[in-house]
Amino acid sequence: MSRNNSGKWAPESCDLKHPFICHGDDKLIKKQIVKLKLSCNGKCTLNDPSIQTAILNEISEKMKSMGLESDSKISWRKGEGEEVFHQEINHIANSNNKCD
Repeated sequence: MSRNNSGKWAPESCDLKHPFICHGDDKLIKKQIVKLKLSCNGKCTLNDPSIQTAILNEISEKMKSMGLESDSKISWRKGEGEEVFHQEINHIANSNNKCD
């Protein structure tokens, strides 16, 4: 089968040779996003690049010890203002406010 000038499939002799391109990677590329909640009790700045690098190194070593591929690449996903970490705002409900 081949496509004709109108873009539709049409029968064709298997003896005819046509140019083609084969392309692909022998490895499956998988992208996964993981959301983390971290706390440092005010003793560190999580958006400090040296702390972020240290955390990534720890995660990478843990992945290797679990048998995950050694060529895995991990990185931080930056959000608004180019910061990786954002302070979580806790909304505390007031029990005195009742709906009628």
